Amino acid sequence: MSSLLLRRLEEHARSRPDEFAVREIGESGEERRVTWRELRDAAAALASRLRRSEAGCEVVLVGSSNRIELLVAMLGGLWADASVLPVSPELPKLELAATARRSRASIAIGENEVLEALADTVPERISSDTLAARRNGDAYGPGAGGGGSLLLTTSGTTDVPRLVRRDSPALDAVGASCAKTIGIDATDVMLVTVPLYHSYGIDQALLTAVVAGCAIELHRRFDPVRARLALLERGISVLPAVPVMFDALARQARAPGRAPRLRRAYSAGSPLPRRIFDQFARAWGVGIGQIYGATEFGSITFNDPDGGDFDPEAAGRPMQGVRLRILDARDPDPERPLPPEVEGQVAVAAPSMMSDYVDAARSPLEHGFLLTGDLGQLDASGRLRLTGRLRLLVDVGGIKVNPAEVESVLVRHPAVREALVLALPFSDTTARLKALVVPEPGCEVRPDELRRFAREHLIHYKVPRIIEIRTTMPRSATGKILRKDLESELGAPS
Repeated sequence: MSSLLLRRLEEHARSRPDEFAVREIGESGEERRVTWRELRDAAAALASRLRRSEAGCEVVLVGSSNRIELLVAMLGGLWADASVLPVSPELPKLELAATARRSRASIAIGENEVLEALADTVPERISSDTLAARRNGDAYGPGAGGGGSLLLTTSGTTDVPRLVRRDSPALDAVGASCAKTIGIDATDVMLVTVPLYHSYGIDQALLTAVVAGCAIELHRRFDPVRARLALLERGISVLPAVPVMFDALARQARAPGRAPRLRRAYSAGSPLPRRIFDQFARAWGVGIGQIYGATEFGSITFNDPDGGDFDPEAAGRPMQGVRLRILDARDPDPERPLPPEVEGQVAVAAPSMMSDYVDAARSPLEHGFLLTGDLGQLDASGRLRLTGRLRLLVDVGGIKVNPAEVESVLVRHPAVREALVLALPFSDTTARLKALVVPEPGCEVRPDELRRFAREHLIHYKVPRIIEIRTTMPRSATGKILRKDLESELGAPS
């Protein structure tokens, strides 16, 4: 078995068979557990089932909320050497079907609503409710176990998000480097409330936790009251989250220093405001580290709050094997990096990087480096500070939304001539979407009608909270919509 991830799973099942690997807390507070042996056995059984499938298991789509079965499905798919595509179970039916077709999924594993939506699209469908049965995995054999790959959907900068392929060596690199750099081991319990179908959740709850042998407490969604109780009462020592979650937890605290085991808290998804760092540290007695990463290359820098020269507003230093370069944004040549303290576009080369975009004709890599679309600078010690974005992504509660994708859906409505989607500040940790819509001449359209239309094609967090009907858009002399003028008018972040 060549995959470090799967080898570690086998090792934990042999050396700590009866210790809990995952503790799932349901919406009503009910608890389910699986041990390392049960997790290994369920994954091995699924791998055997997938390899025997008449439909073939080249691409396995997994649609589930944060449940034990989601971890079993991803591990089992990787064990069967499949390409595993995790998606949100809340995707609308049309988007689910389109994603399955684009990825050429032959098997779907998930909750019943997901399987019903894919009945006409995917040949074989497996209910996630059947996955966590307690079986003797030895009867099924370990199989090839090369490790497969993950297919992950990006937010993108074009109308259609891209499918990223990250192969087994890249997945192993993330798990090993995060465990070592952050300092996570088999004595830890990690609280996971971030979605496991997003890159950050996968990097932490699947890759890092399994490689390190760290147990997981899994919540279906983030609830600040439930998360606070977990920190106070259930021995949580590691907390990965996003800024809006840390903000809520800082407000939930009753007194400082009351989480008896919490020793590592770290944030990703968007920049962490200094206000939240200070408030959380005062409330819980733990500083928040920061991870910088992306779907294409996983987690690649860590800003350690226990470091001697810690700067809470920096993105941190590269993890093991990662190379960062700052390039001229107008002519980004990795062979000509800019000197320290000079702002430019961030370029990354790392063992955790993707192998390709599944749906692209050519590789986006230049001399082994990936251009991130982020602006930043390196200080003399190699620490990265992010200063802006070239891309127009909007951070909605730690989840990136591409305005162009939302705009492309709105203009499909027969009464809509053009649409522009902007970020409307909600707090210093998140934004909401506002759409400006110009109807076709002679047509009328109502915001509630457009919102219903959008919900048929987009997951809920991509549907604009506010839709404003306008007669015109401001334009430049060349006919381009003046996005910056509208952002200034609305107070939207640029």
